[in-house]
Amino acid sequence: MQSNFEISAIKKAKGILKKDLQMAEHIHSIQKERQKEWQRKPSLWKQFKIFFNKYF
Repeated sequence: MQSNFEISAIKKAKGILKKDLQMAEHIHSIQKERQKEWQRKPSLWKQFKIFFNKYF
């Protein structure tokens, strides 16, 4: 049998872990969005290669 203190500690820990998980998912979704933006924009390297091929 667990004491009330143990039960409340476990509930608190679960709540903290749940918040951490939500935060991690949020950060991951932001990173995915940024990655999509980068894929849409031509990279500087590609721009440089195009420029280089045009003029040299």
